[in-house]
Amino acid sequence: AAPMAVRATQAVHVQQRAQVRVIKEKEKPDLGKEKSMGQFAPGALDRIKMRLEGQGTYAVISALVVNMGIRLLSGNSPEMLTQAWWPVSCAYSCALATCVLSGVYATVVFTLTKMYAMTVIGNYKDAQFAEFFQETQKYRAAGFKAFCASLGSFAFAFVTFFLLKIRGWPGIAGFAVGVGIVLKGMLDFRGIYRRAGKTLK
Repeated sequence: AAPMAVRATQAVHVQQRAQVRVIKEKEKPDLGKEKSMGQFAPGALDRIKMRLEGQGTYAVISALVVNMGIRLLSGNSPEMLTQAWWPVSCAYSCALATCVLSGVYATVVFTLTKMYAMTVIGNYKDAQFAEFFQETQKYRAAGFKAFCASLGSFAFAFVTFFLLKIRGWPGIAGFAVGVGIVLKGMLDFRGIYRRAGKTLK
């Protein structure tokens, strides 16, 4: 009688273990679904990283323009600005200020948005990344306008530098050629921007 009781007890334990295993196996897919909820697929994640790299390019170009603007400012002397016609001096000073400050703003905006976006993705918070990227859209738009303003003001300051540094007809000729090239570049940039806008719609 004793062995039969032992066998019955073992059979009960085996059935309980089997039930526990079945319950655990049923719970595994649910846990996996909860873990993968809100996470991007690997292909989508690669595209997001490529987009963030594009924002990093804006920051790098803006930093370069700021550096060139500071170098152009350091090459001026107070006598050169005071001896020139005052409207040209004022326009030149305003262009340099716009170039440097707008470039700094664009650099900071695109650097911060890229840095924090990469940090959020690195912490597997994909849903929070989508929310963060949507809420910072207005700042990125303002950063792009500052980026364009920095490029345009630097180009204007550079061509105006010919009138301040080189007197007479040589300076006027350099200014005229520079203005023509700047206008051509602005038209081409506008065409590329419009084409990119239609493509990304």
